[in-house]
Amino acid sequence: MSIKDEVKKRGLALLGDPRMAKLMQNEQFMRAMMTVIQVPGKVEHFTSEQTERFAKMLSSQPQALPAAARPSPRNRFLHGA
Repeated sequence: MSIKDEVKKRGLALLGDPRMAKLMQNEQFMRAMMTVIQVPGKVEHFTSEQTERFAKMLSSQPQALPAAARPSPRNRFLHGA
């Protein structure tokens, strides 16, 4: 049995419990549960947004070496010049 099937099975068993029915009537509990349910979507949206932003930032950068990495009298030994 897969994890998804097991979670569904246990969730349905919980819904039949009278204690859970009482919790479902509690407004604060339901608000907290809705927040928990929304977290994966918010995380996915945030990571995709940040990935796009990072990719755009990288593509807009010039391909030349930054000034700190260019050979100079101070750091020429790093580049073998």
